[in-house]
Order: sequence, then C-alpha cells, then structure tokens
Amino acid sequence: MAGQSIAGNSVRTGKNASPQGRGGPGSVNRGGVSVAERELQNTDKAIVNLMKEHNKLKRRLEMIQQPDFLLNLKRDLKTTQEEIKQQEKLKRQLKVDQLRREKKLDTLIE
Repeated sequence: MAGQSIAGNSVRTGKNASPQGRGGPGSVNRGGVSVAERELQNTDKAIVNLMKEHNKLKRRLEMIQQPDFLLNLKRDLKTTQEEIKQQEKLKRQLKVDQLRREKKLDTLIE
C-alpha cells in the first residue's frame, strides 16, 4: 500500500509522495496561501528581523565609537564602585547594631 494511516491521517510514502506533504509544490493549504507564498512571507519576516538587529547593532556601534563614551563609562564605573563600598559599610554597621541589640535583649531577659 502506498500510504499509511496514522491517527486517522493519511501519510503518503513511496515514489509519488511529495516533500511538502499531501499536495505538490503549488498546493494550497487551509488558509488559501500556497507553500511557496508562505515561504516568501517567512523569508520576508526573517529579513525584517535581521534588518532590525542590524540597525540596533549599528546604533550601538556608533554610540561606542563616540570619544566621550569610554570616559563616561569609567566615571559611571567609579561611581558605582563607590556606592557599593558605601552599601557594604552600611551593611556592616547594621550587622554590628543588630548584634548589640541582641546582646542587650539577652541581658534584659536574664
């Protein structure tokens, strides 16, 4: 037999089977659009996405190539590092304060 049935769907096998499935290259799917037209639409979408990505990378490259970009980046990095140091200092102080409160509470309880 040239076809097999899987879950009620006919699957074509052998010499007469087309690579696109049931129909040939010009077949029409349920939506009324041929396989070739769908492939063109998908290719167009892929091209649009590639162009968006290209433009995004182009803008990023232009921004990075500006002379003041590196200076601003270094300044921002230094500022961020100072903020981290301040936060760590505050964290240590809060921990010390918490330990003191716990000690005081322990002495009050006893």
